[in-house]
Parts: sequence; structure tokens; C-alpha cells
Amino acid sequence: MNDENPPIAHRKWLDNGICVDEPLYTCPNDKGKIPGHLNMVRYYAGQLIKELPASLRGAWLYWVEAAALWHDLGKFSLEFQKYIKDKQISPHSTETVELNGGKKVDHSTAGAKHASTHWGTSKASYGDMLAYIIAGHHAGLPNGPDLFFERFHKKIPDWESYAPADLYSFTEPSPPRLWHEKSHTPDRNLGFAVAMQIRMLFSFLTDSDFLGTEHFMCQEKRDMRPSWPQNILAQMSLRLEAHLGNMESARNLTPIQRLRREIHHQCLSRAQVPQGIYQLNVPTGGGKTLSSLSFALAHAQHCHMSRVIYVIPFTSIIDQTAKTFREIMAPLDEKFGMECVLEHHSNLAADKDTERVRLMSENWDAPLIVTTSVQFFESLFSNKPSVCRKLHNITNSVIIFDEAQNLPSHLLAPCLEAMKTLEKDYGCTLVLCTATQPTLEHKKEFPIGWPAGELTSLLGNDFERRLENAMQRVTIQHLGRMDQNALIRHWNTLPDQSALFIVNTTREAQFLFDAFSSQSASHILHLSARLCPIHREKVIQTAKQKLEQGKNIILIATRVIEAGIDISFPTVYRACAGIDSIAQAAGRCNRHGEREGKGLVFVYESTDFPLPDILDDLRASASATREILAQEPEAALLSPEISNRFFRIYYNNRKNQTNLWDSKNIREMALLNPVSEKVFKSLRFKDINKSFKMIPDASHSVMITIDPEACHIRERLKILDSQGLYPNKSLRREIQRYSVQIYDREWVALQKHGMESYIDGTINILHPSPSVYDEHKGILSLQQSDPAYIGFIC
Repeated sequence: MNDENPPIAHRKWLDNGICVDEPLYTCPNDKGKIPGHLNMVRYYAGQLIKELPASLRGAWLYWVEAAALWHDLGKFSLEFQKYIKDKQISPHSTETVELNGGKKVDHSTAGAKHASTHWGTSKASYGDMLAYIIAGHHAGLPNGPDLFFERFHKKIPDWESYAPADLYSFTEPSPPRLWHEKSHTPDRNLGFAVAMQIRMLFSFLTDSDFLGTEHFMCQEKRDMRPSWPQNILAQMSLRLEAHLGNMESARNLTPIQRLRREIHHQCLSRAQVPQGIYQLNVPTGGGKTLSSLSFALAHAQHCHMSRVIYVIPFTSIIDQTAKTFREIMAPLDEKFGMECVLEHHSNLAADKDTERVRLMSENWDAPLIVTTSVQFFESLFSNKPSVCRKLHNITNSVIIFDEAQNLPSHLLAPCLEAMKTLEKDYGCTLVLCTATQPTLEHKKEFPIGWPAGELTSLLGNDFERRLENAMQRVTIQHLGRMDQNALIRHWNTLPDQSALFIVNTTREAQFLFDAFSSQSASHILHLSARLCPIHREKVIQTAKQKLEQGKNIILIATRVIEAGIDISFPTVYRACAGIDSIAQAAGRCNRHGEREGKGLVFVYESTDFPLPDILDDLRASASATREILAQEPEAALLSPEISNRFFRIYYNNRKNQTNLWDSKNIREMALLNPVSEKVFKSLRFKDINKSFKMIPDASHSVMITIDPEACHIRERLKILDSQGLYPNKSLRREIQRYSVQIYDREWVALQKHGMESYIDGTINILHPSPSVYDEHKGILSLQQSDPAYIGFIC
């Protein structure tokens, strides 16, 4: 945000207590002066609105200003003022204040109720929309029935007798028009769009409120916030193109490297396309990460957009992507004295989490953001002020969804609805980036998709077809049903003994690791979510080193290996799964075309470890693959035609499993009530926030004290716990580097193995023993059946 200093006219305002020695500004109708904090919030809101597409700014400004000026009306009450004077505290500090005897003074309901009634003359009271955001600006967006039919009926202190009349009496504007005529299509959900509108208004208010309070109370933080030059995206684009130019000008480029250069230049040449939604279909190993960023930076400049957001499904690859971006942009970081690339997710290493980065993470005030799918989508469906304050900075952005085939099928309908809303209502361009493009067009059997013709290939169909033929680096063979002994016998027939085995469950991975360890002299490695992140990194580094040295190596892995990890084996075995997973497995085989012939990918059906019922998504995708192979045994599994057929079958399989791709009924919680004055009163923001979870809640994070550094962290926790203090964010992220997700069924059993709990039971530490944690396999199964594997870890 470009933060210009607002004009200041100081005045003591103890009589109404909104603030002391804060600036006063003119009211919208120019009839008087308004207390400082309210207008400071109004000022910041006006600055933030400038990030919106130009077509939206005028309509939104009046609404956001009204929210800014009304959100603290309840603080004018004598009850609130008495508390402030008696305690001599900041009036910005709390949602409610507590008087003698424990009675609380509610300050947010006043403005909410005023908005609902003052702007409530129309048949559909648009003031109700403001009521949600004012009522929730500290505690979170409420459920409509709770707000309008319970909270509004409770008595609140008189504030109107003490507030300046010109503060709250300006007239109702026309409703904020968010979408254009083209948005009124049968595939849109009006209630969902209105709910998103309220969240966006909420974002402007909460971020402005935080910034306004920070301006008054913490000048040091305010001065640390970034001020980006207007041409920051242009400068970043120049850096990226220089980097790619150096790579592409090297002598003796391999055929794959020449194709990557073509993909890059084709993406760059398409930068002047209109804002919309595009598919970037690039085979694995085609360099789509930097090519998509090249397009995004150039397209953002052409369309006068504010930033680029890169959304990645797996935390196992986000560090690698963000590191690459940071290395490219390092000269700009040095030039501006602040980071151009914001990496935001909960597993972020502590050494990257500087004070400035923490401030930027609060509201995503950066030109390039790298985040997880979990962080991105759960923020869009949140009701929490601290989470929602960044939403306004998603507007007017280029958003790249890496590995788009991993959009969560159990929440696919609300996710697609959110993506449509960002594209159609908030000026975003979306890029679905993958080697196996999901079939997301609107059809009778798939009514939640985009209308025909709106999903467009960024590279063009002819170019994609040429790529498909030119980047065939593997041969795929289906082996049929096999147990582990037969699998090992098949591997023994290969001339090259280095191989990657990718299986569907951690239990199968551990058993296969043991089987190979007893029968092979090769170096055996295991990689799964049963290992803590810091140990997974060591396994990947070891595997790469052994391959580079030409030594025989066997890596037994779960799906954690499949996305974004730059590693290449001559042979890959894949337990039967979805064709998208098979394509990702193929991307770890002959990845750079380094072999004279093609790499070998074998797909097999495990008879020892069939997919358990609990993994319904994997079962649905594997079933779709089997159906295709049954119809066409020699099908070219990596062809676009087969991929399209797979996704149609897979989504149909999930349709019944997930209640029309909405397992938590999110869309029903965002329905408008068509009954006259109750139109906007039925939205359930609190329930949506609770229900929209991309990761199952039925798990516990357990830290493993396996090395001296982990033991040192444990000692630091002991000290904090004895002092009644909580660990800061940096320490919590260090803890996560040594943590493993444990499911409920194992939780009780682990209590018998030396589990310790700290910080009110929020942090759990396990002292590993050989029966619980193995240095090669991680957490061992404590029960007969253990299908545990989490593909998404925020």
C-alpha cells in the first residue's frame, strides 16, 4: 500500500472518548468534524480501495467509509467512556469492556444496528450487509439469525445522545454493484457472491481498523510497513526475464531445455490476453513454474493489476518454489530493503519469518505471494478479522493455481464458486496450471463448472499437441495385480536397479521398505508423512546425491514425492491411483530426458494393501483409472483425451460420495432468504468458517525429539511453560519442522510412550523409542490398520 501521510488536525476528544490526540477530518457531508480514530480508519480504507479495479472503486468507497465511521459508535456511550477514563486505557483495545460486577459494554452492536435500520428503507435492506461487518469487526462475522433475531433484541447502552449527529446521519447510497451483466449466468450463486462481497467489505474495514490503531499506538510498526513503487511488477518482470534469458542462452541445450524455452516465450507472448480464466497445460518437467510467472507478471502490467499470487497444494514443494522466486528477485530485495516475495504458510521456517515479513503476512501487502491452497481457500471462507483482513489484496491480482488437479473434490463446488467470484467480480485473472488439466467446463452432469468457452488454453491447442508429442519421455505399462514379492521379483529383472516406488498409504510404504531392506543390497530410502519435515528434506537430498553419483538407490515413497520435487529415476513403479497421480509419478522418471531411450513407468494393483474405505478420494480416483483400463487396456494414459475422460469419471464418482462436491453444505449456508426484509439475514458466516476445512480435524500434531536441536526446543518450551508464557510464532514454526500428524485412533496409544504436553496442552512432545519412531520410517503403526496419509498439510 502506498501510505501517504494524512493531514492532521489534533484535538483532545476525551468527552466522547474515541481517542486522545488523534486527527480530525471532515465528515462526508462536510457538516462537521469527526473523531480521530474513525477518520483514521476511513483514511486507510480510502487508500486500500485504490487497489480495487477502477470500475469498482467509486461504489465501494462510500460503503467502506460508512463502515469505518460507524464501526465504533458504541464507544460514545457513557458506560464505555467511564471505563476508559477510570482505567486510562486505549479505547481501541477491546471488543467489550468489563465494568464493576462483571457487566460488559458491547460497542460493536450499536453501529451494526444503526446500519441495519438507517439504511433499511429499501425492500432488501442493504444496511444489513454493513451490519455483519460492523458487528463482527472484533469477534468475527456472525451468523445472520444470531445477529438480527437475538443480538439486536438485547439492550445496549445509549450512544446517540453523545455522538455527533453528522457522524451517523448521512444518507443511504445505491447498493455496491459488484458484477457486470456478463456475470448473471445460470452457473452463478447469488447468495454466495453476496457473502463474498460482505467478506471483502469486512476485509477493508478490519485491515483499516488494524492499520489505524497501529498508526496511533505503534509508530515503529507503521514505519516498517512496505511502500512499493508503482512499477514494482515491471522491475520484477525484468529480473525474471533476465534470469530465464541466461538459462536459455546456454550452449548445448538439451531437447527438453529447448522445449522449456519455447513454453516460456509462448506464455510471455500471451500476456496481453483479456482478464479471465486460462488453462496452462504443460507436461511435467516443462518448466511451467517460471513460465507461468513470466506470463503473470507481464499480464498484470498490461491489465494494471496489483500483484501475483501463486497457490500451491503441497507444503512439501512450496519452500522450493518460494526459494527459487526469492533467489531471482534478490537484487530487488537489496534495492528496496524489503522482500518482494512473501511466502505465507504455517510451516514457514523461523529464519525466514522476519518482523517485516510478519507484518506483510497480516494483509498480504507484497507484489508476489506464494501460499498454500489451504491458506488461500480457508481465508476466503473465514469469518475471523485477523484472517480476512488480507482478502482485499486478493482482488485485482493474477492468481496461479499450481497442480490445479488437486483442488479438493469434497469442497470442489464452493472452491469453484469462490474462484468464479474472484474472476468475475473482483478483476482477477486465474491460471490453472498442471500437466493433467481437470475437466471443469459446465455440463449437465457437472453443473458447477465454467460456462462453455470461458476456459481457454493459454498456449493454444496446436502448441499443446506438439508439446505432448515432443515431451514423451516415458513408456507406461500396466502390470496388473501383484503382491510385494512379485513386485520385487519384477524389479530384479531390470538392468538398472535404481527405482522409485510410489504407494498409496504410509503403512504400505513401511512394509515395502522392510521387504526391500531384507532382500536388496541397494541403498534403500523411505519418504512419507510419517517422517517429520526436516527428516523428509534429508531423505530427498540423500536420494539426489546418490543418483548424481550413479549409485543404485531405491526410494519407497507416498504421494509426498509426486509434486514439484525435482528428482529423476530411470524406473518408477506406481500403485494404482488416479491418472493425475500416475502422470505426476511419470514426472519423476527420465525427468530431463537424460536417458537415451525412454524411462519406464509400471502401474500395478497391490493385492497386499488394497485402498482402505477411509480414503474415499483415492478409491474414487483409482476406480476411474481401472474403468478406463478395462475399456482400453493399451490407453495412452498421459494423453489429454484420456485425462479428460478420467476426470469426468472421477468427478462423477465423487458426486455421490461428497453430496454434489460440497460435503459440508457450504453453499446452503450462503443462501439468500427471498422473504422481503429478511433477504440478507440468513447468511451463516460463523458456521461456514467452522465447516470449511480442507484438512481433517481428526488429527494431532506431535513433535519428535529425535536430535539435539529438537531437544533444545523442548527445553525452551519447558521454561516458557513454567513461566506461564506462550511461544512466539518463530518457535512454533521450529516445532512444526519436527512434528508429525497423528490420527485420533493412534493418539490414545501414544500416551503410553512418554508423551508430554506443554502450553495448556496445545503442544505435544513424544520421546521416541524404537517401537514408536524409526529413523528411516518415521512414526510406526501402533494398530493393525493404518491408512494414515495427509496430502494437504497447512
